[in-house]
Amino acid sequence: MRLAELMPRLCRAIMRREFSCVDEARTTAQQMWALEIIHEQKECPQRLLLSALQLKASTGTIFVDRLCKMGLAKRAENPNNRRAILLTLTRKGENLLARTMERRGAEAKKLFAALPAARRREYVAVLESLLGALKV
Repeated sequence: MRLAELMPRLCRAIMRREFSCVDEARTTAQQMWALEIIHEQKECPQRLLLSALQLKASTGTIFVDRLCKMGLAKRAENPNNRRAILLTLTRKGENLLARTMERRGAEAKKLFAALPAARRREYVAVLESLLGALKV
């Protein structure tokens, strides 16, 4: 099947661009994904973040400690559940994420510049459908 040949190549090309954006931010891809998840949730339960990143509790605690020490995120007690921890982005985390998203946008624009606008819109619609089906 042609799709099975093309998808890995496309994924590699996109990930190379992703890693170049992340390298400039001096974070790992996983740390940047964490910032995105926290940003989307506004106040993100730590358990949800660890689940989304497929991290075990012990590894995840160290991971979140690192984000906090870098000044990108902060922890707070959940007022509705004292045992639960909520994560939010700091101003530094928000700014870093915004700069990285700008860079990603520029990379995507370059990547898809060869396609006519109508094809780009079709591609976006397909991606939105796939992500919806995957519940991502």
